[in-house]
Amino acid sequence: MKDCPICQKKASYSKLLYEKPVAGLIDTKSLKNKCISHTIQFCDSCSTLFYPRTKESFIELDKLYKYHPPTPRETTFYNAYYKWFSSFTKSYHKSNDIKICEIGSNDGKLFNYLRKDYPNSTFIGIEPSEEMVKYGKKNVGDNGFWYSSYFDLELSSKIKNISGKLDVIIARHVFEHVPQPKNFIEAIGDLLADEGIGIIESPSLELILKKNRYENISYQHLHHISCSAFNDLLKTFNLNLIHHRYVETDGGSNIFVFTKKGSQRNFKFENINQEKIVNFFEAEFQVKKEICNEIFSSTNGKIYGYGAGAKGQHLIHMFELGEKIYRVLDNTLNFNNCFIPSTNIKVIMPESLELDGLRIMNLAPTHFEVIKEKCKKCHSFFDIINYSKV
Repeated sequence: MKDCPICQKKASYSKLLYEKPVAGLIDTKSLKNKCISHTIQFCDSCSTLFYPRTKESFIELDKLYKYHPPTPRETTFYNAYYKWFSSFTKSYHKSNDIKICEIGSNDGKLFNYLRKDYPNSTFIGIEPSEEMVKYGKKNVGDNGFWYSSYFDLELSSKIKNISGKLDVIIARHVFEHVPQPKNFIEAIGDLLADEGIGIIESPSLELILKKNRYENISYQHLHHISCSAFNDLLKTFNLNLIHHRYVETDGGSNIFVFTKKGSQRNFKFENINQEKIVNFFEAEFQVKKEICNEIFSSTNGKIYGYGAGAKGQHLIHMFELGEKIYRVLDNTLNFNNCFIPSTNIKVIMPESLELDGLRIMNLAPTHFEVIKEKCKKCHSFFDIINYSKV
C-alpha cells in the first residue's frame, strides 16, 4: 500500500485493474505501447481514491498533456453550460474590470463567455499543450496572456510578479490530473487576491460510486477526493469553502467555490467508506462486466466502438474488449488510422463508412446523447455505463 497524496497515510484498499498503457495516448502501430500497472488504491482515513505515482507513468502523462490537440466541445449542452458557468462566476464577483485566470484552459472556449460578462477584464490562460495555446489565443483576444506550462507555486509567483494577485481563478477538470494536489491548492491560494474567489470543478467521487461511472477512473485521473476531504484540504491553506453543488458535466461533477475571507460554513457531505469502494470495484463491476459479455456473446457480426479518447481506451482495457471490438470510430483527425494502445483495434473517422446497419458500443459515456444521435441509423447502439441498448 502507498501513501495517500492528500493525508499521507497508508492506503487501506488496493485493486489491480489491468496492466496496459496510460489511457489517452494513441499509436501509429498496434501492440507497441509501454504497459504500466494500473493499481488503484483507497485511503479510508480521508476518503480519497488514487493511483500511486510512478516516474514511468508521469513520463507518459507528460507526453499526453504537452502534445494534446485542442478538444473543442461544440455541442448544445456545453454551449449552454459555458454560458451558465460564466453567469455563475459573475454572481460571486460582479466587477467588470478584473483579472481572471483559467488553469487548464484548453481551447479557451470558456473565455468567449467570460468576456461578455466581464467586458473590461484581463484573461490569463494556463495550458501545457502548445497546440491548445495557439488555438486558445484566438478566443481570448488582445486582453489575454497565455502560459504554456503546468500550474504550480513557481508559475504562481511568476504570474503574481507580472500581473499581481488575481480576482478569479478557475480550474475545471484539472485538479484530478495534478500529481501534487496539496501544492496545487497552495499555489492557487498564493495567487488569489484577498477579495478573490476560486472555483474548482472536478469529477464527483460520490456520483462515480452512485452511477457506476467506471470511465472516470482512468489513470489520467490520479485521484478522486471526497467532498469532506476537499473541504479539509482548503482549510489547510486558510481557504474557506462558501458554496458546493453537483453538476452534470463528465458524468457528475463537484463545483467548489472558495475565498480567503469570510467564515467557515457547515457542510454535510456524504460519507465515503471502504465498504462502498469495495462494492464498486467488486460486486457492481462484476454485474456490469457480465452484461457487457452477454451483449458481445449474443451479437452476430462485428461490433464497433465510438470514442477513442482516454475514457474509451480505459473502458476497453477494464472490460477486456481488446479482442472483441473490431474498429473504433472517432472524430479526432490526429487519431485517424492509428491504434488503441496495446491492441490491434484501428481508429477510423465515422465519415469513412456508412453507419447504417452497424453495431456500435459507445465508449464516450459523457457524450452519450450526441453520439447516440449520430448513430441513430445504426443496427444497434449500446452503452454499458448508461445502461442503454437501443
